[in-house]
Amino acid sequence: MIGLKLSKNGFMLLIVIAAVAIILSILSHRYFAVSSDEIVDIATEEIRSNAKFQAYDLYKILANRLESMTILLQTLADSPAIQN
Repeated sequence: MIGLKLSKNGFMLLIVIAAVAIILSILSHRYFAVSSDEIVDIATEEIRSNAKFQAYDLYKILANRLESMTILLQTLADSPAIQN
């Protein structure tokens, strides 16, 4: 009888340990899934931000080149050879 009682207690302890392990496993998986989603969101926002900066830089480069071309064309248009 005593051996059987210890066996039931051991079995119950094993079930409790297994249940706790399953719960911890589910919670751990959920935590890492949420963390992964947050990392993806942060990385996506960083990529968007960098793309906006690069687009603005390209815009400024293009605007400067167009301004230089406008000045050169105006200089050419004002020259006496073109005027005649």
